[in-house]
This record gives sequence, C-alpha cells and structure tokens, in this order.
Amino acid sequence: GPRQRPDMATHRLVEAALGGDPFPLFGDGSAVRDFTYVDDVVAANLAAAAADVEPGTVVNIAGGGQTTMADLITLVGNSAGREVPVRHEPAQPGDVRRTGGTIDRARTLLRWEPQVDVETGVRRQVEWHRGRRS
Repeated sequence: GPRQRPDMATHRLVEAALGGDPFPLFGDGSAVRDFTYVDDVVAANLAAAAADVEPGTVVNIAGGGQTTMADLITLVGNSAGREVPVRHEPAQPGDVRRTGGTIDRARTLLRWEPQVDVETGVRRQVEWHRGRRS
C-alpha cells in the first residue's frame, strides 16, 4: 500500500509501469505470494491489542489469497493503464515457490479478516505513486 518500502515488489512494479526502470522478474512469474494490505495489518494489530488471548499466542496475519507474480504484474499494468516493462532474469537459488499464511486463528481469536483485496490494494498503490509525481 501507500508509503510501502521502495525495495518491495509492488512499489518497484508500479514505478516501472509509470516510467521507471524495468522490473526484474526472477523465474517465470509462477511464484505465488500472499499480499497483505497495510490497513489490514493495522486493524489486526489493534484487534490483537484488545483481544483476550494468552500472552505469547501466535496468529498469522495475511491477505488470505494467492497471487502469482505474473498476475501481480498484470494487475499493476491494468491499474496503471500501461504495461509493466519486465526484465526477465533466471530464478534465484533458494527462492521459495509459494509463501502465505493461514488466517484461521486470526478469524477465531481476533475476529479479524482482511478487508482489502490485492486488486484494490494495487489500485491504491498506483494512485499514491501518481500523487507523488504531480
């Protein structure tokens, strides 16, 4: 989301779409990631602070979805209204094919679930980048 660290993939993808350097895609784009919007993380932290759970309880906070890097590139391009320039690179040794977290415990213990889907989050990210450029 807005004000995301500039080394993060979505930030770099949006910058590439808006005229920056091509995005380096490692591998074929089939790697799966679970993207979590910042407002959802804040809401989860507030819910955790107010929840009556045992100290040390571990709860995953995640977006609850699965998006391939290729799909993320398409989403960014659609939101930006232009194709993301991509520089294809070989897969990086040790890079995992899939990341994500189950949010079942967050739903049960915190009565929390993500509210912002990846498409909405990407659209907001693009709007923020555009606002910085004007």
